[in-house]
Amino acid sequence: MGSGKELGRDTIVAIITLYKEGYKCKDIATRVGIGVRQVQKWIKKFRDGGGEDIPTPKPRSGRPRKIQNRTSKGMKRQMDKNPTVTGRKLKENNPALLQDVSVRCISDHLLKDLQYRSCCAKVLPLLSVKNVRDRIAFSKKYKDWTLEDREQVLWSDESTFVVSSGCRSKRVRRPKGSDPNGPRYTAKVVKHAPSVMVWGCFAFGGVGNLVFFEKNESVNQHSYFELLCDNLPESFEKCNASWFMQDGAPAHTARSII
Repeated sequence: MGSGKELGRDTIVAIITLYKEGYKCKDIATRVGIGVRQVQKWIKKFRDGGGEDIPTPKPRSGRPRKIQNRTSKGMKRQMDKNPTVTGRKLKENNPALLQDVSVRCISDHLLKDLQYRSCCAKVLPLLSVKNVRDRIAFSKKYKDWTLEDREQVLWSDESTFVVSSGCRSKRVRRPKGSDPNGPRYTAKVVKHAPSVMVWGCFAFGGVGNLVFFEKNESVNQHSYFELLCDNLPESFEKCNASWFMQDGAPAHTARSII
């Protein structure tokens, strides 16, 4: 804790109580969670005051905080309920509490005092009720498999790769007043970039075949059946596997495949 910050009344009482019980300054600092010098400072004040009354911090000069504890607790409740709300939206939703508080002050309070840092939401697959039910059923079905059983599984899937050199996340620095559409300050992207689908598989024993489809070609039950016939036996041999695992994509669950 920096030297410019004063401790609260409860913390000072805890320091003096532990001091009276015979604890050393280092142990008191560890228990209370502050620096040793802060502990020494308040013990000295206690001694200088006669060793009877608990010392109290002097009132600090300067403008009082606009966001009081009650307002801060209300902001925290709203952030816990809706993590996507912004500082500007908090101000709009709470005109009586935050009418005299700037958006910058609200954002600083969320970050520095309430420890709500802004970050990109992690992207996870959207699961339907059926997806959740199927995953639970799958887990229960194979929960008793041993490590040796799992080592015999050949895992497979396809993925589509877009063939384009453009980058939407490119960041540039341009001088004030310059044209944001200038060639130096823009990233070139292709609107309908060609894509390539790739199929692959792996197991504990190694990596199987890697298959590239034709440009812009998507997989269907017929092409997937041919792919398995041409690559599955060799992949089983390469990976020393005996079980084949695929997801529930329509091409995988077609009658001609199952």
